Amino acid sequence: MDESKSKVTLYVRPELHKLLKLRSVHLEMKMSELAERMFERYLLEISEEDPVVCPNCKLEFVPDPKMERFSKLPVGST
Repeated sequence: MDESKSKVTLYVRPELHKLLKLRSVHLEMKMSELAERMFERYLLEISEEDPVVCPNCKLEFVPDPKMERFSKLPVGST
């Protein structure tokens, strides 16, 4: 297992699980790789419209220009 990754347990409807499994076979990818791509695409897309603010550290998380990871900015400094 890749040490740079976190294990996550999610509960989804059986039909979504089946679709994820079928799509991953079709694309010849692991289900976790496909799920990570889907999460990243969705989360980066919505964060452009509505940046996420951490309630503990008050930092705003916005996508970097390469859309590869989140960068941290203090709230209000865009």
